Amino acid sequence: MKKKLLLLSILVLVSAAEVVDADTATPPDVLYASVFRSQGLNFPQVKPWHVKAHYTLLKAGKMQNGTFEEWWIAPKTFKLSYTRKGFSQTDYADAAGLFRMGEQEWPVGEEAWIHQELTQALPAMPNAKEAELRPAAYSGSTNLRCVEVVYKPVAADAAKPTDPVYCFDSGQPVLRLTALHGMHNVTTYNRIAQFQGHYIAEEIQETWNDRTVFQLTVDSMETLRDVDPAMLVPPPSATLLTRDKMILPGGALTVLKLSPPDYPSLAKQTRSDGKVDVLVTIDPLGHVVKVGPATGPALLRQPASEAVSHWIFRPFLFCGEPVEVDAEVSVIFRLN
Repeated sequence: MKKKLLLLSILVLVSAAEVVDADTATPPDVLYASVFRSQGLNFPQVKPWHVKAHYTLLKAGKMQNGTFEEWWIAPKTFKLSYTRKGFSQTDYADAAGLFRMGEQEWPVGEEAWIHQELTQALPAMPNAKEAELRPAAYSGSTNLRCVEVVYKPVAADAAKPTDPVYCFDSGQPVLRLTALHGMHNVTTYNRIAQFQGHYIAEEIQETWNDRTVFQLTVDSMETLRDVDPAMLVPPPSATLLTRDKMILPGGALTVLKLSPPDYPSLAKQTRSDGKVDVLVTIDPLGHVVKVGPATGPALLRQPASEAVSHWIFRPFLFCGEPVEVDAEVSVIFRLN
């Protein structure tokens, strides 16, 4: 099947807390747009840069250490690498395309999001037809201004919030906290630095249900004035990546809107549980446009497919461009 896929430092510790409706002096859309323009390494007229960082993530039940490094010249001209025990991968992009050395599978989970977190941690603001931006309040000890992105149609069960919440610094246009899936997945951004007139978080931490699963620290960040072209040339043994027949693992994508599936009564009565894998096609805007075959317990395939058809993903970028992509996403049913 052929697809068309594809340094001023401020340290404030923040923690997960309840999000409630609240008024704010700045309209949510104005606040969101201001932060989107001010933070990250992806902005108009950005000069070539190099960043190096080390990270720790929870993998197979153990914390593993790794390093990330990227040399960026233009959206389609760069080199980036991941290195840790059991995983080594280097991508080269130039006029001829995207080439890969080492592990050929796309990074998943937190490793897949490192580049994203450094270049544009805050997703592009959805249009008014897709979602409504509402003010929210952060009840932690830090003074943050929060915005909830409420995707339409609004979930019928308001007791189970699944829309993302973004909290910003009270004194500058900087993202400080992202809460996804009803506060279960929280990412905090600390050690805010200025680089080329923009803000960058030099420390990023992610927790699942209050358990730390990922932490990244930027070791160095510099503007490149002299770039050796030879450094960006892929080795002859590198593999050219194409968008055709590319199926991503679900963990390579960020789910912004997650709709929980219904658990069929018959499945409960027969003690049927487990994982259902569903093949979906996601358009360049992050919407599911096609739901394909599902594998897993027979009684759970239909509710899993129905649920993921309503999920909204952060657009997948291929050489800096959002593309349509096939992905296999998983839904896990647990009786208890």
